[in-house]
Amino acid sequence: MNKRPSTLLAGLALAATLVFSGCSAGTGDTSEVAANTSSVSSPVAELSYADLDIDEADLSFDTADAVDITLVDGESEAGSGARVDGDTVTIDEAGTYRLTGTLTSGSVVIDAPDAVVDLVLDGVDITAADVAAINVVEADQVVISLADGSTNVLADTAGAAVDETAEDAPNATLFSSADLFLTGEGALSVTAHAADAITSKDTLVMAGGDVAVTAADDGVRGKDHLVISGGSLTADVEGDALRSDNESVADEPDAAVGVIWIDGGTLDLTSASDAMDAARQVTVLDGDLTIAAGDDGIHSDNVLRIDGGTVDITESVEGIEGAYMYLSGGDVSVVASDDGINVSGGAEALAEETTATTDDAAAQPDEAAGGGPEGGPPAGDASVDDLDSLTVSAMEGTGFGGPAEGDNGTRVLELSGGTYVVGTTSDGVDVNGSMDMTGGTLVVSSTENVRQGAIDVDDAFTISGGTLAANGMTTMAVAPGEDSSQATLALTFSGTVPAGTVITIAAEDGAQIASFTTAKASSSYIYSSGVLEEGADYTISVGGEITGTATGWLVLDGTASEGSNIGTVAASQS
Repeated sequence: MNKRPSTLLAGLALAATLVFSGCSAGTGDTSEVAANTSSVSSPVAELSYADLDIDEADLSFDTADAVDITLVDGESEAGSGARVDGDTVTIDEAGTYRLTGTLTSGSVVIDAPDAVVDLVLDGVDITAADVAAINVVEADQVVISLADGSTNVLADTAGAAVDETAEDAPNATLFSSADLFLTGEGALSVTAHAADAITSKDTLVMAGGDVAVTAADDGVRGKDHLVISGGSLTADVEGDALRSDNESVADEPDAAVGVIWIDGGTLDLTSASDAMDAARQVTVLDGDLTIAAGDDGIHSDNVLRIDGGTVDITESVEGIEGAYMYLSGGDVSVVASDDGINVSGGAEALAEETTATTDDAAAQPDEAAGGGPEGGPPAGDASVDDLDSLTVSAMEGTGFGGPAEGDNGTRVLELSGGTYVVGTTSDGVDVNGSMDMTGGTLVVSSTENVRQGAIDVDDAFTISGGTLAANGMTTMAVAPGEDSSQATLALTFSGTVPAGTVITIAAEDGAQIASFTTAKASSSYIYSSGVLEEGADYTISVGGEITGTATGWLVLDGTASEGSNIGTVAASQS
């Protein structure tokens, strides 16, 4: 087997090893990063980068002796290791090849079993005769380097279609049956009319380059693994923007495939379906991500961790979704039309998860009758005109919440670090399982719909650290439970507070602790932080103005003025 010593991914593996040993690389204050081992034993274990067992690649290979391949319609030229047949250029030996020129109806094929092939794209424009402009039929490993300053274009032909009858037929404009690596300082534009833009049936690693893809289906797909550690990627696709879909996890829960791993780069993802979709695991350690998704912003069928980077989900149905979710870092904002953060699914056999419609109706409060926890307003109350008429009281217990969806198994949301700002027109955080918050900041603005809540946790909900601010309707509101060690103010109002109203919490001595500006009409507010003392009384005021630095709708250490004092509530741990 023609494999060479290589060290490219050693740094990435080291960073990942640090994260999974409790010391995160490039995430700021590592004291806030959890040990990244769940307190719950899940049926699908979280993978480290080393578990992926990705062969390293040398992306700084020497191009001095590269074989030149010049692409010209009907007149392409190739040196040793490659051959030309019409407008098809085939590379069948290991080596480094520099490609320049244009093919208006052709392709470059790599058919070099067990070989390492390096391609330098240095001003290439290839429109395929059919689906694949570059087709890796067989190789051990292929590295595509975009020459510094170069602009490269790959496209399939308009009207192309994947041959569903042929085994291993290309389904992407840039298609590989082998491990594929993208690097360099140049630009690459990929257009796919038939299906995917860039696909590897094995591992796909993007370590550099300025890449833009448009596709009728998925944008960038690594069936076993999709790793992004550098460069920039712009995707505008009709399917998933990023996808890793090896589903052997269904039969082998410990299989280290179906993984999206982000540890750098700048990503601007627009998708008609999910922006990220992984069968096994999504891990985000670093990077600058902007997402507009027609379905989920970030989706994993099983494990999902965010430990660093900046994630801005500007549009989604459900923002972040996974069954075993560990949020330990990052600066994350979510806009969603359904749940902002949703814990559901997973590999567990939850045969009883679907509840009969009649059972659901029985479990829900009667909206017409004004159901909900004691102390809350009738469901559907209009916003009050006079804020001075409001009164405030402590929520009874931990609130009502939504009906459990059957056996939740060990599904879990563990929030230990980072900043998460969530705005939805449904549940802000919906956990079909348990939730444990030990650190970080979570700020939620939920919907005016009385059948949804800022936080909805089916099983145990505990808090022992961090800052929580969740605003929504009372009927479905949920607050941390009795096993919490950090105090909480769980507030319900006598009427519906209008959008744009400042809610301020102050200590008995008048010191202002926190202010929240409602984005929608609401009737409940849950606030918890290490500043609160169990049993201490706190004054609640509404209205007026607030100055200070905001995290979403929350201002800490700000100054509120001209509000109306509507009552006093004691903080509690249940």
